[in-house]
Amino acid sequence: MAKSSTPCWPTDNPTLVDALAKTWEWRQQQVAFFFDGRLLALLSASKIGSVWMSLPHFDHGAMWVDVEWLSLRFSNTKNQEIDVRDFYLLLIQHFLQIAETDNKEKSNINLFEVMLDESFPFPDGEEINFVSRFRCRSHLRLLNFFNETKVVPTLQLPVQLENLSGIFSVNVRRKLRKSFKNGITVKSGGAELLDSFYRVYTANIKKHASFGLPLRFFRNLFNNYKNGRLNIVLAYYEKIVVGAAIIQTFNGVAENIAFATLKPFNYLYVSYTLHYSMMQIAVKENCKTYSFGRSTAGSSGHQYKKQWGTTDVPLFFNDSEKEVQINSNSKIINTILRHIPTIIRQPLDNIVSYYKY
Repeated sequence: MAKSSTPCWPTDNPTLVDALAKTWEWRQQQVAFFFDGRLLALLSASKIGSVWMSLPHFDHGAMWVDVEWLSLRFSNTKNQEIDVRDFYLLLIQHFLQIAETDNKEKSNINLFEVMLDESFPFPDGEEINFVSRFRCRSHLRLLNFFNETKVVPTLQLPVQLENLSGIFSVNVRRKLRKSFKNGITVKSGGAELLDSFYRVYTANIKKHASFGLPLRFFRNLFNNYKNGRLNIVLAYYEKIVVGAAIIQTFNGVAENIAFATLKPFNYLYVSYTLHYSMMQIAVKENCKTYSFGRSTAGSSGHQYKKQWGTTDVPLFFNDSEKEVQINSNSKIINTILRHIPTIIRQPLDNIVSYYKY
């Protein structure tokens, strides 16, 4: 992947399936496609019930294709430029055929390597019928059914750390100065900071009347992550942890994969210090892009991220079959969720996160 000029997202890191397998015991599958000894594509997915999902709980699907080399190397049967979407569909079809014939135990991870050659059958606009239901998040509209309400705001980073503050607007720089003037300090580290992170994370989830990811998922993520950096950043005010976030890097891209602040302290501009500190880590890791994580287009969270000077990457939730629309919780349910004690909520987090991703 590093040899290619095609960008990666942190979810393309093949080690992520280890954390998923150890947390929820979903069956995992990875298929790597090669041509002339060169990696052309890598697809990873989890099987949840009868559905293959690439990848649960992350902002993007783990479906990396060397698009630039693909367009230079191959042509379809009519000697025309290949439709990238059709190629993705063909790879998904091959992935499912391999995955469904692999009889390994559900939590095992098996990597298949498929060697392609000139006779590889490229699609030519024909309809492809999958052997199983498939879902994925992608910057491309790949499947017949999709939801396009989400976007991923991203920011291009400078090469030199001393140039970082110069890419922000006057308004953002002013809020950063206020944050530090208010006495917000930061600390970054690894799994040793998980308990502090999780206290803020669960408090924030409760505020939003939702369910979160179990603590063991984050522990498994830190225990199995390779090929990049995974850091927790904590924000303090008078020795109290008032904000917490996790940054994940892989092959030149850094992404905010979990972010929370305590509402009573938001007037101190805690979120600005957290994002700025994660960007500093990203620059030190030679990352060119910083992702703020997915947002609902037009939401207040989306507007907050736009003020940093971001560019929106579209994010489609693709489904090979018609997705059942689930209505938002009623006000009564939201009120109940906000008052459920943590000792009860955490087991519920385990159950809900298995089915809702």
